[in-house]
Amino acid sequence: FGSSLCEACEPADFQRISAMLSRAIRTTAWRGGQRRCASALTVKAPTYAPVKIQHEDITEVMEEVPDFQFYHIGGELKTNPYKNVTLDQTVMLRPPVEVAPSAPKYEFSKLENGLRVATANLGGADAHIGLFASAGSRFSNAANLGVADMIAQMSYHSTAHLSHLRTIKTLEHLGVDADCTAGREYLAYKVGTLPEHLPFVVPILVGNVLFPRFLRWEVKHEMEDALERTWSEPEIVEGMLHAAAFTNNTLGLKLQANAASCKHFLGETMRDFMMQNCSPKNCVVVGVNVDHQELAKWTMRSYAEYNAIPHTERKVEAPKYYGGDSRTEAPTGSATVVLAVPTAGWNGGGNFAVAVGGG
Repeated sequence: FGSSLCEACEPADFQRISAMLSRAIRTTAWRGGQRRCASALTVKAPTYAPVKIQHEDITEVMEEVPDFQFYHIGGELKTNPYKNVTLDQTVMLRPPVEVAPSAPKYEFSKLENGLRVATANLGGADAHIGLFASAGSRFSNAANLGVADMIAQMSYHSTAHLSHLRTIKTLEHLGVDADCTAGREYLAYKVGTLPEHLPFVVPILVGNVLFPRFLRWEVKHEMEDALERTWSEPEIVEGMLHAAAFTNNTLGLKLQANAASCKHFLGETMRDFMMQNCSPKNCVVVGVNVDHQELAKWTMRSYAEYNAIPHTERKVEAPKYYGGDSRTEAPTGSATVVLAVPTAGWNGGGNFAVAVGGG
C-alpha cells in the first residue's frame, strides 16, 4: 500500500471519486477487439449549459415516470418460464444493442442554483450516477471529528419523502447497487442502475443530501455498528500518514468515526455539517452512460421539489504540510512502511508524472 500527498486532494480520495467512472470504463473498454480508454486528463475545460429550475405540474411529470409497482407482493410461481432455456440463450427482456466503438462524449450543465451536472457517454448498457458534495473530513472541527463518516453511515435512511424501509425496498426492487463513501474532500453518493431508472434514483440521491431525517433510532443503530467496525490495514496506514503530514489541519483531521467521536453521532451534528457544506454550489451530479438532458432534467426536478440548502461562504484553508513520523504496533507478522512526499496538488502541474510514479 502506498500513497502520495498533494496540496488540495490526496490520490486515494481522487481515485475513489473516479471509481464510478473507472468501473464503467472497464466494462465498456473492449469493443470489437479494440481497447478504448478515457481519462479526465483528456477532457477540455467544460462549458456549462444553463438549466432553469421549473415548478411543473406533477401529473405531467408522473406521465414520464416508468411503471413501477411500489407495493408488489409476489405469489407462488406455478410454471418456470426458463425451464428449457439453455446457457447460450439470452433471458434478458431487452437484449443489449451492440454499439460501435466511439470516443466518449462529455456534456456539462449547471442549474441556476449553482449545481453542476456532468455526463460521460461510453456506450455501455448500465448507468452509474453519483452525487458528490464538497463536504469531507477536512471541513470538520474538534467538535465534530468523524462527522463525514457518520453521514455516510446514515446514507439511504429515512428522508422527507421515503422511509428507510421504502428506500431499501425500492433500491432492491430496481436492482440498484447503492453506496456512499466519505473522504477527506468529499461525500459521494453513488448508484449503479439501468438508464431508464433515472426518475427513481436521482430523487433518492438528492433527498439524502437535502432532507435526511436522522431519526433517533436509526442514528442509534448506526452508532452501534460504527463502534463494532474494524478498519483495514491500508485505511489505518492512510489515516496515520495524513495525520503526520498535515498535523491537526485540513487533510490531517480524522476521517473515520470511532469510539471517541461517536458521542457526536447526533442528528443535529450531522444536519449542521450538511447545512454548512452541502449547498448546490458545493455539489456535482455525475452520470455515466446516461442521456445528459434526462439527467439534468430529473436533477432539476428533484431540487425543485425540495428547499435547497442555502449557500454559505466558507473559508477553504490550504493544507499546511508539516511532515513527520508516525508508528503503531499491530499483532501481525509483517511490517508496513509508507514513504510519502508533498506534491503540487491535483490543480498543479506534473500530475501525470506523479500518477505514473505512484503507479
